[in-house]
Amino acid sequence: MIGDGKKVLKITGNALVFIDWANVHGWTKSLKREVDVDNLYNYLKKYPEIGEDGRVTIRKCDFDMEVCIDVHRVVSDFQTFVFFTGDGDYGPLYKMLVNAGRNVIVIYARGHLGKEIWDIGYGVYKVKINELINLK
Repeated sequence: MIGDGKKVLKITGNALVFIDWANVHGWTKSLKREVDVDNLYNYLKKYPEIGEDGRVTIRKCDFDMEVCIDVHRVVSDFQTFVFFTGDGDYGPLYKMLVNAGRNVIVIYARGHLGKEIWDIGYGVYKVKINELINLK
């Protein structure tokens, strides 16, 4: 079984994962613990739909813009896009993906989901990180 007996992501087709680490690291206070990058990576490896693209652990500024550029470059190559961030700035990107017939999964921490994302109804699946991965 994938995960810790909690919710399991239902991924259609091949998937690409983006982790906005600045946002994920910001969840530490709300979660009362840091999200361990190795545990997260091992969790994601359990999904066969998520290809092995290596690990990019570079922290950089303007990540939102780089994600948008990367998504536009590969949108036709993937059916599902998974984002670890609740940043409302991604709202237009998610809407574009939904309009292109892609599945969008947003993983967030409680209190860290922008209204712009919450208000997107159909096509964007929102899951709290602690419902997927055991953080204890």
